[in-house]
Amino acid sequence: MKGLEIEMVDKSVRKLYGKNVFITGGTRGVGKAIALRLARDGANIVIAAETDKPNSSKEGTVHSAIQEVEAAGGRGLAVLMDIRHEDQIKHAVEMAVKKFGGIDILINNASAISLTDTEDTDMKDYDLINSVNARGTFLMTKLCLPYLKNSTTPHVLCISPPINLKTFWFAGRVSYSIAKYGMSMCVIGMAEEFRGYGISVNALWPRTIIETDDIAEKYAKQVCRKAEIMGDAAYSIFTMDPRPIGEFFLDDQALMQTGMTNLGSYCVDPNYVNQLVLNAFVDDSGTIVGKKPEKLTMEIGKSETSSQLMKILQKFESLFDEELVRRTNLIFQIEITGDEPKKVYIDLKNDSGCFRMGESLETADVLLTMDENVFYETFVKGIRPSYAFKNGKLHVVGDKTSLRLLDKVVTTSVSKL
Repeated sequence: MKGLEIEMVDKSVRKLYGKNVFITGGTRGVGKAIALRLARDGANIVIAAETDKPNSSKEGTVHSAIQEVEAAGGRGLAVLMDIRHEDQIKHAVEMAVKKFGGIDILINNASAISLTDTEDTDMKDYDLINSVNARGTFLMTKLCLPYLKNSTTPHVLCISPPINLKTFWFAGRVSYSIAKYGMSMCVIGMAEEFRGYGISVNALWPRTIIETDDIAEKYAKQVCRKAEIMGDAAYSIFTMDPRPIGEFFLDDQALMQTGMTNLGSYCVDPNYVNQLVLNAFVDDSGTIVGKKPEKLTMEIGKSETSSQLMKILQKFESLFDEELVRRTNLIFQIEITGDEPKKVYIDLKNDSGCFRMGESLETADVLLTMDENVFYETFVKGIRPSYAFKNGKLHVVGDKTSLRLLDKVVTTSVSKL
């Protein structure tokens, strides 16, 4: 009939055409990259997040993200939702089903991050990250389950890491590890629980730092990958045949399973392809694309403290930066007593900070006196200076509350050495 246009879709090419996809927290970064990749296949995209108006600290809103989705070729629905509130999730799911008729794919992408050690973790932050990450993933999946059961190709994908029980990934970030691994445990349990319904539940995690992630602010952009790698990796998982169930994919691993081997285009700067920084919870296991940054090892015995003092100072100083200086803004003068007395100082008030032999040219804010054994326990083993002080092993002249700041410097730095 004249004037009637019928779109002919080759589903062997656009495999997700017409599929209904619900994404939590997809206004920017990885979530948006996945949304845009699926939209190019003609998928219907629901982005549910709480960012309604432009914010200087957060790029994009649900509305701007949906505009990009529709420009990419998908149909979109923006929904305001705080994943911590069950009634808001129910409303968002109902809106999605009313608009598109069902849910085929749920992507649990919404996540909150707080990298603090146990002593410095505010319980409000603990409750927030666990409510968003672990509880949010569980509740979101639970409320989408009735609609996933009715889909012919149901899939749940969690943006969460493979569970790595090396203690390094817990120390200094216990609350965050619990929150992210809570998402991963949902994958393990739900994959088996939903197997009988034909629902595929899997996890996807970036092997290297993604330039749009909050943690990327600590690194040069050149050593990161673009968020697009996660979009392409998610697409490859959704279109695998046979469909995977209960698997934890790293992004490049998922792409390689579909035959892609040249991943240089995903680098922010291809010249740094061999210097990419591995993401949290990822170690040397599996196929590494690029190299893991050289680990700053400090294999020093207690008896070697004096002879290896310069090495200790240099290793610590290599981890200092302007942000640490801004947060601390103190100079610590340290006198090491014993057969060979020494003086060292930590300047976290000027430039990018330093840890040097001798006496600070600028008047120190705090004077610490300790013997060689306490110095070793503190700066090699990571024992908190405040603990040594409470046990009478460290003498302090100056503001004793400043030891909490030095605690943070010591525990954070030693965990990276």
